[in-house]
Amino acid sequence: MREGRITIHRRGGPKFDMLRAYRILINGQQVGKLRRGGSLTLIHPEGRAVIEARIDWCSATPLAVMVGPETNTVIEGANSNGMAGAMMASDVLD
Repeated sequence: MREGRITIHRRGGPKFDMLRAYRILINGQQVGKLRRGGSLTLIHPEGRAVIEARIDWCSATPLAVMVGPETNTVIEGANSNGMAGAMMASDVLD
C-alpha cells in the first residue's frame, strides 16, 4: 500500500484554551489529541484526508488534503481567531 504522513502542529493561542487539548479527527475518526505547542504525526494511505480540530463545542472548518506517497503533509493549527479557530496547510516533500 502506498502511504504518506500527516503532521499536525499546534501553535500557541488564546490563554482561555492554553491547558486544553484539541481532538484531532481524520475522516471523522479521532486519531489523537494536541496540546499547545505539540505535534502529531500519522501514517495515512495515499488519497484524500479530511482533517478537523475540535475543542468542546467548537471546531475548525474541516480541511481536505491529498496525501501523496512518501510525502509529509504539514498542517499548522492555531486558535488565532478566538473561539472560531483557524487552520492552514501545505504539502511538503521529505
